[in-house]
Amino acid sequence: MTTIKEAIAFWQRKAKRWIVTTFSQPNFDSRPERHRRFLEEAGELCQAGGMSEEEAIASIRFVYSRPAGHVPQEIGGTMHTFLALVENHGLNAWECFLEEIGRVHQPEVVEKCRAKWLEKQKIGQSIS
Repeated sequence: MTTIKEAIAFWQRKAKRWIVTTFSQPNFDSRPERHRRFLEEAGELCQAGGMSEEEAIASIRFVYSRPAGHVPQEIGGTMHTFLALVENHGLNAWECFLEEIGRVHQPEVVEKCRAKWLEKQKIGQSIS
């Protein structure tokens, strides 16, 4: 029987493989790029849930007004808060995840992601 820890490690490796295959190894290796993409997805989730741009900017300003935390603790806090948000929306995180994994592996979506990546490079929002 697979443990939750093993399952998460498996999906982390699959996420890495998708990024390397879709974009590049340097794209995956870039921490600034991974941070930008995470913040972008979090922002899109908050926007979809009804948070205004003003509220989002105020939240970011509040975060950056304090000392930086420690990555492992912040990852744990992010996961905990994310799961509470999913529950608040009455959704199942696993089902949402599987639907998105199926979507992003479709060839037309891969090509759309690559095109968006090239556009982001042009405006300085992604690495080469």
